[in-house]
Amino acid sequence: MISARESHYFTFVPREISSEGVKTTAGENVSTAAIVTAIAALVYRYTGCENVKLNVKTAYSEAAIEIDVARKAITADQLFKQSHLKLKDISGLSAGTSDITIELPGAVMRPVMRSINESADSETTILLQRENAQTDKGRIDCKFVYSGKHYSGELIQQMARHFKNILSDMAERPNVEIKDIAMLDTQEIAAILKRGMGEVVSTGKKCAHHLFEEQAAKNPDATALICDEQKMSFADLNSRANVIGRYLQDLGVCSGTMVGVGIERSIEAVVCILAIFKTGAAYAIIDPEYPAARIEEMLSDAHISLLITKSSSKSKFDSEGLRIIDYEQFLEYTKEDAVNVVSDVTVNDAAYITFTSGSTGKPKGIIGMHLSVSTLLYYSQFFYKDGISGKVSGLLSPLGFGASVCGVFLPLCNGVPLVIIPNGEEKDPHKFACRVYEHKITSFIITTALARQLCELNDEGKKLLQPVKHAGIGGAEVKPELFCKTDASERERKNRSVGAVV
Repeated sequence: MISARESHYFTFVPREISSEGVKTTAGENVSTAAIVTAIAALVYRYTGCENVKLNVKTAYSEAAIEIDVARKAITADQLFKQSHLKLKDISGLSAGTSDITIELPGAVMRPVMRSINESADSETTILLQRENAQTDKGRIDCKFVYSGKHYSGELIQQMARHFKNILSDMAERPNVEIKDIAMLDTQEIAAILKRGMGEVVSTGKKCAHHLFEEQAAKNPDATALICDEQKMSFADLNSRANVIGRYLQDLGVCSGTMVGVGIERSIEAVVCILAIFKTGAAYAIIDPEYPAARIEEMLSDAHISLLITKSSSKSKFDSEGLRIIDYEQFLEYTKEDAVNVVSDVTVNDAAYITFTSGSTGKPKGIIGMHLSVSTLLYYSQFFYKDGISGKVSGLLSPLGFGASVCGVFLPLCNGVPLVIIPNGEEKDPHKFACRVYEHKITSFIITTALARQLCELNDEGKKLLQPVKHAGIGGAEVKPELFCKTDASERERKNRSVGAVV
């Protein structure tokens, strides 16, 4: 049984497409063919469906037809001829006062539903009904009949408007290509253009390391990084990065250079990233735990000839022509270096390279620009608009993933402490929850898999996650209370909610 239906009425003056290829007979209603043509074009423009299946009903018969849009028909005139040919044998179309109903099946209209829905097709079908062929004033009265559960009223009103626009343009320009048929009217075009002409906002010209240096000067003794038992202040982090940055500059590292970092997620890795930024070069994370073949591919693809790693991982990077720098040598530098490294880097330079997983073939390198990072950091002021007091961020994204750029610099450039979750702990929800509680972490970016596991934590886990105020998955914010367990049914609902966010 069809669920409750709603109707949207509209009228239009029929304007036939002039076509030499269509021979009309006495009493034949060519307007029906024009309506079907416009509907087929509308469905194609809304959904991309090239083979539009419609069901046409009259008082005398019912027939299913297929309109092949964009393959057999290129122009409006060709589409009209096809529609007319499909309809000519349907009984009742020649009766001037007969009602016509055209069904748009839910399987066709699914892309514009409120949500992807597997309901019975009868519930999701949209009906276009011509209640009488033509009024005394020369207009045709129609209505869309639809389920408000599956489609919004605004969408149906828009469909009616676009339907009339398409029909009108095809009548005026029968040779127009289907992809170029004017669907929007002048008012709608003006409204869209107006939305794109908002206030111009300047995002500044400072790179991430410049913003960090300002924080180091403002709050030198504040804690910047925490990892296990290690802690590093903003001043110490800036000083260590300056030491390594000058060393790299002495080796010729500058804008346009790519430097590899073969260190796991740690304080040392963040120091290296910041140092490379200071020189003007870009970094690429080459995880020492990767297979040898993948490491070799990444080094080659990014044209990396210089890499910083720890002595324990040197053997993992046995590549011809690769110069390896041992991070431990910088531990000998005990003198603070408060004078910031100077380079000619701008926001228009490359900042980093991330690599795809390689699941569909060879891993591909993607270059990230300083401008992208700078823009992200500019808008972070809205995230911290209520101040940074009591805020602590957690980093558990792999440093080779794009999410880590936000995870590292969003807190550091705003003066917020960053807790680095040791490698492997992101796979254990209880250990991660313990870290959250221990360091009072208020925000972090996590994977969908970990979010689901956090939803399964028991009452103890619920208490451990109480400090959390913000959690992000795939660029979307998730309410932290989703991670708290109540009963089985509630937990199942929360799991669905987490999945829907991604």
